[in-house]
Amino acid sequence: MPEPRDSRASRQLPRVSPRVNYGKIGRIASTSAPLLLQRGLDDWLLQRDWADAEQIESFAGQPLCFKGEVLGVVAVFSGRRIERREFGWLRVFADHAAVAIGNARAFQEIEVLKDGWSAGATSCVRRCVTRCTRARWYSGARA
Repeated sequence: MPEPRDSRASRQLPRVSPRVNYGKIGRIASTSAPLLLQRGLDDWLLQRDWADAEQIESFAGQPLCFKGEVLGVVAVFSGRRIERREFGWLRVFADHAAVAIGNARAFQEIEVLKDGWSAGATSCVRRCVTRCTRARWYSGARA
């Protein structure tokens, strides 16, 4: 009996699709455009009571893009004003996170292909050995 395999690559990584038709996160995901909002006269808050209780002043969101695909969104609500420089650092973080997710998916795909190839190769070898053995038996030769 084969040993159970405990490999991170054998587990599927979840693929979560952001709701691209709702709110700030959806807007970022659907347009692939970053978003920085500061609290002011034109309030962009959907839950004002929560924002008041938490003293939310800013929102920043960056898409997680890898090879033209939006993998998700990294977003932050802050109790203080988020400056452009900090917003830029969030972009750097989002880029690194997206590459890490893309690489994890690539390694996962390699493992799946490798496992499939291994199983297919074993099956092929088994068929060849069986055919060769039968061919010898039918021809009168002994294995």
